[in-house]
Amino acid sequence: MARLRRLVVSLSLAGALGAQLSVPARADEPAVVKTLLDAYALNLNVRPTYKSIDTGSDGTITVNGFSFTYPEGMNFQYDVEKIVLKGVTEMPGKGFEVADANYDGMTFKLAGQMVAAIPAITMSGLSVRAVPENPTTFQKTFASSSLARETTIPEVVVLIGDKSLSIKNIHMTFEGDPWAYNGTQHMTLGELVVPDNILAMAGDQMPLKQLGYTSLTFSSDSTLKFDFTPQSLSFNMNVRLTGKDMGTIHIAGNIGDIPMALIEAAQKGKDNEDPAKLLALANGITVSGLSIGFSDASLTNRLLDFFAAAQKMDRAQIIATAAATVQLSLTALKNQEFTNKVIAAVNSFLSAPGTISVDAAPAPIKVEQVMQASQDPTALMSLLQVDVTAHQ
Repeated sequence: MARLRRLVVSLSLAGALGAQLSVPARADEPAVVKTLLDAYALNLNVRPTYKSIDTGSDGTITVNGFSFTYPEGMNFQYDVEKIVLKGVTEMPGKGFEVADANYDGMTFKLAGQMVAAIPAITMSGLSVRAVPENPTTFQKTFASSSLARETTIPEVVVLIGDKSLSIKNIHMTFEGDPWAYNGTQHMTLGELVVPDNILAMAGDQMPLKQLGYTSLTFSSDSTLKFDFTPQSLSFNMNVRLTGKDMGTIHIAGNIGDIPMALIEAAQKGKDNEDPAKLLALANGITVSGLSIGFSDASLTNRLLDFFAAAQKMDRAQIIATAAATVQLSLTALKNQEFTNKVIAAVNSFLSAPGTISVDAAPAPIKVEQVMQASQDPTALMSLLQVDVTAHQ
């Protein structure tokens, strides 16, 4: 952590002293660097700057003092002390592949204030897309998005006021066609620790000490599979977030046939076309395989004991209260059979905490169908085929 703090201080001073030294595009930029920077300009209408570029006898390219400020209104920028590109190979008609890319001394600022720092990022098999002369919407949208076969980030520090939290051991892999952006990306986060001095900022709104937590530690494992075409985007996700001595939340789902025209409209922000047209574009989007679940690792029992003590009730009474709450909240469905199933699952889970899951849309359903059924809770539940289970 001390190294990260030194990084923040040193880069802040370097940025202040060298802010006027950044240079725009030059004719002698290596082709891969020019392509990388031009891609930002195509996607975000702003080209990054740098202080200098060195090319070694072995072809290694070093970009010093890289800086990118997002377009007006976003008030966000990031800087990289040094970018080193090794083993650059031109891929005709596609762009460049970089065998090894290292980003050293990266910092992020919001409204001029440092908010995060990353000492080092290492990548292998980095794909840098060529910038087309007449780009399509798809090419403009993802011009500055580069994929690497493997990415490792040993540590990230996030600043919250005068306090900080650490994220360690981020690892990402990609399998598929990086030029078409079709493939599977897998990411693991080894450890995110929220220390007690940051938890204390929430005051009494989060009774963590009463639950037995002096700090919070999280890890995650996620897989995203993308399928792009010039007309649409489809993806499925499978995400697990684990809290140490708490439990694991699991979220999964498939989203299909998102029109590129809708993505383009979303990028325009306040200049979007009329809502009716946007809704028409969204009607054909499909959802399927939706699931959210929780696997307990002591959090449930802690909560039951906490509420029992606070309400001066025993655990059986707390569980009975939860069942009554479920009954009341599902009254509008007018489906007692489904309500009974939910109550049974909740009772089973709370009596012996293990796993509980809510699943829906086993087969693809269009957004248009969901909108048509949304005014009738019974029809909507029938369409989505919602199922609630425990210990499965």
